[in-house]
Amino acid sequence: SGWEAKCARLEEKVVSARNRYVETSEALAAIAAKASERSRLEEAVRSHQNNFKHLEKLIQNEQKLVNEISKNLKKAEEDSHQFETLVHVMGPKGIQNFILLSTIKCLEHLVQSYLSRLDGTLRLHMDIEDGNKLIRQVTEMRRDGKLQERPLSVLSGGQWRRCSLAMTLGFSQLAAKRGLLKSSLLVLDEPLTHLDKTGRTAVGKLLHTLVHSPRSHLSTVILILQDFSE
Repeated sequence: SGWEAKCARLEEKVVSARNRYVETSEALAAIAAKASERSRLEEAVRSHQNNFKHLEKLIQNEQKLVNEISKNLKKAEEDSHQFETLVHVMGPKGIQNFILLSTIKCLEHLVQSYLSRLDGTLRLHMDIEDGNKLIRQVTEMRRDGKLQERPLSVLSGGQWRRCSLAMTLGFSQLAAKRGLLKSSLLVLDEPLTHLDKTGRTAVGKLLHTLVHSPRSHLSTVILILQDFSE
């Protein structure tokens, strides 16, 4: 009976050891499965990271391409604008308008130099409209110091006479400056009409300066007047 008891206890230990072995094997198998799954997950993560880097590189390349296209498009727009300007300038009226506008601006400067000495409150502006129409606009400085645009049609008689005389002298100087006509004689018909004493004095001083200036081409000024008391 003692031997049978020992055999029974030994068998129990063998069964217990076998059970622990099975449990250990199952645990190791589970650990191995988890390790394998983790390895697959890590490999998948690495693969996704590589794909992400590849996509990021593609996006950067696409962005560079977009920037290059935008740059080329901007340059094309600038070239198109330059071509349109060139077509306009080289068109039937382009060069003519350019020369005419340049002449008008030169005339405006000359006229204003005379007008400033005749009336310090008036500014005469000239421009070209519709290719060949001369636009004249007067700006008057009011008593409060602000500028007010006024058409020539609403100017007073004295203001119109000052503008008219300034334009006459400006045309004369422009013609002489361009070498087209340089006359030493200037004839003015009724230049003092509608002018008060101050305006007539300003005209007299201006004409006196022109005749005696060494840079002026004028040496003689003839005034045609109805009232010799002027």
